[in-house]
Amino acid sequence: MFLPSEPPHVKTSRRVAASALERWGGIPAMVADDAVLIVSELVTNAILHGASTPARLSGCVSGTPETSC
Repeated sequence: MFLPSEPPHVKTSRRVAASALERWGGIPAMVADDAVLIVSELVTNAILHGASTPARLSGCVSGTPETSC
């Protein structure tokens, strides 16, 4: 997903991340909360310190350390 580089879209990124984690299922609430916070921080930093181009938001869940996304 691409997000415009504007502060209101940080909230959108949190909503999208939370929704994806819920759909994937089996992720403990504390881990999901931490992941949403990390997404929020990364998107905020991209908006504040990056170019004015849209920010790309993507993610995956790896079941084992050997699995890469």
